Amino acid sequence: MAILTEAERMALPNSAFALEARRAFPIMDKDHAEAALMDAPLSLRAGHITPAQKEYIDACAHEVLRTGKPLAELRAEGWKPTQDSAA
Repeated sequence: MAILTEAERMALPNSAFALEARRAFPIMDKDHAEAALMDAPLSLRAGHITPAQKEYIDACAHEVLRTGKPLAELRAEGWKPTQDSAA
């Protein structure tokens, strides 16, 4: 299950979050990637994120699932989502 304590969440770098500026949707591992894929549609329907943000979250989560690497590590390596990333 993808649960973080407040202390764990605060200790994460901004780059660990799909939406860095909002520190929303942390994606450090498979569990958090799957949680992001389940939660993003709910956030979209609730009006908390835009369709473009949902696509971006999906791309980040799919890349973490594909590579097995945390999002912060992927970003440090220069990875950026493309239109094909969420496919």
